[in-house]
Amino acid sequence: MESHKLKKLTGWLLYNIGAQPTEPRPGSLHLKQPLEPEEHEPGLSEKLLQYRWALVGTAGLLLFVGLWWTAGPYLSKAQVGNQRVSLGGPETTLVSKLNAAVAAYRLPMQYTDGHSEKFPLSEVGFKLDTPAAVSDLRAAQHGTGQRFMWWRPVTKPLALKSDAKKLHAFIATKVTATVQPSQDATLGIANGEVTVKDAVTGKQYGLENPQISLLNHVAALNAQNLKIHTLTTNPAITSQELAASKTQLEQVLNQPISFKIDQKTVTPTKNDIASWLELTPDTKAKKVDIDINSGKVQEYINKIAKASVHPARDQIEITHDDGTRSVLVPGVNGVDISGKEAIATDVANNVLAGKGVQTALPVSFSPYKTISTDAYDKWIEVDITNKRMYTYEKTSLIRTFLVSAGAPKTPTVTGKYAIYSKYTQKDMRGNNVDGTKYFQPNVPWVNYFYRDYAIHGNYWRPTSYFGNINSSHGCVSTVPSDAAWIYDWAPIGTPVIIHS
Repeated sequence: MESHKLKKLTGWLLYNIGAQPTEPRPGSLHLKQPLEPEEHEPGLSEKLLQYRWALVGTAGLLLFVGLWWTAGPYLSKAQVGNQRVSLGGPETTLVSKLNAAVAAYRLPMQYTDGHSEKFPLSEVGFKLDTPAAVSDLRAAQHGTGQRFMWWRPVTKPLALKSDAKKLHAFIATKVTATVQPSQDATLGIANGEVTVKDAVTGKQYGLENPQISLLNHVAALNAQNLKIHTLTTNPAITSQELAASKTQLEQVLNQPISFKIDQKTVTPTKNDIASWLELTPDTKAKKVDIDINSGKVQEYINKIAKASVHPARDQIEITHDDGTRSVLVPGVNGVDISGKEAIATDVANNVLAGKGVQTALPVSFSPYKTISTDAYDKWIEVDITNKRMYTYEKTSLIRTFLVSAGAPKTPTVTGKYAIYSKYTQKDMRGNNVDGTKYFQPNVPWVNYFYRDYAIHGNYWRPTSYFGNINSSHGCVSTVPSDAAWIYDWAPIGTPVIIHS
């Protein structure tokens, strides 16, 4: 009986804990609503106990990473040349070691003949930019990668300052050597025909991008030889690039040009036209700029009109010490081309445009002027129109000089002046008509007579200008040998009478 009850109780338990099939056996105890066991929610202490080792491990890892992250910058070092410098020490120590490394460094260079030389940075033109170099190293020291891999040395290039003048001089004298200079293609005119001279490729010893190459080598304090190579230097302008300029120049030379004077027609030759031209290479635009000098056109006009014209000679009247007056130089009426400076400018513009030129040169009568002066011990007369200068001692004419006075847009002052200062040599500078600056160095035998107006020697104009073309910024210029004579002859205080 007891055994039977026990079996029934066991069946009931197995059924309610899920080990019994859903259909009960006949005669077994069956509950239609199975009893569910009460659920138990673990407490916080139980959860912490359950994950205690995971929490301990995580905390330990975070502590280790934090210590590693914090300690990394203090353990870091920088590779400066061939030595390692601690970045964890005081700032003064870092600066001292950087300066010492740079001072000890010598730039090693190997030349094409195999020999080597070493140069201190003071000769190269570099010096350490200490604040920037320290700042760069500090930034790298505290970088994320360096904090985790502090054993890897910082290899930041050093910040440098350069002395451009010294650096360029070093490159010119110690880095670069020209074996054969390159030659640009050029345009020329021979016997009235346009010629093109081919370009020539050059050869030199040096570095590609020498400034950058030197900077990179020095910034790393690189102890390896910086090797000089054989380089080719290309010309700035090739003959192919001059094709358009050649065509333009041929059009200028081949256009019809003629001048009519006294019923006579004069046609300039190609060589005459070529003498007016100025050819200036423009390496940036890869061409040759073709310009025409209107002064040379006027010189040509003076030459072809010489048989038909002569300038007026102004009459000079002298007042003597006793108050009487006499004619020192009788006036002579002149015949000249009317407005020839304007004609020359117009011709130059039309020739450059390739339009052709047929120009009449009108001849007109030009009466003389009367100039009154005193009989000074020494005095100078300048005739701007006649382009002549005369020196006198009282009433005696001592010498006559051909001059080039102020151009039409920058005329020479007229009136009576006196030499107030003298220089054997003087740099001259000022403004051009278009607002640009001019500079003329070492002007010889200068005699200032009014503000910055002077009588002086002129070495930059062709001798054909003197007596024919007024071309200056207002001064009265002549050939240097004549200017030297005037400088020696005329003391300070010598009167200068200028008239047109």
